[in-house]
Amino acid sequence: MYTLKELKAPDGYELAADLEFRVNVDGSMEVKDGENWKACDDGMIVMYDKAKDKEEAKKSTTTTVAGSTKTGDTLRDVIGIVSVVALISGAAVFFSARRSRRSED
Repeated sequence: MYTLKELKAPDGYELAADLEFRVNVDGSMEVKDGENWKACDDGMIVMYDKAKDKEEAKKSTTTTVAGSTKTGDTLRDVIGIVSVVALISGAAVFFSARRSRRSED
């Protein structure tokens, strides 16, 4: 579980309430709504700042956490890194064996 916390509000706005959310194993996200969890179907978590006066309310400011999170998404990165290391290792073994054969001739 994560907490999105605003430390400083923009001028003319109150601090937003903390927003608790979680990222599931499948990459989907949910926001805590009271005692329940609400799915984020659009893949984004949005925190709204409340204006201190009505005139400022027309110029709403938001903070967004992008939905393409890396949490739980690291398997793809690990596979990519392992593939690159395997390719480099294979090339090193190939060229080393080739060099050994040439020196034997």
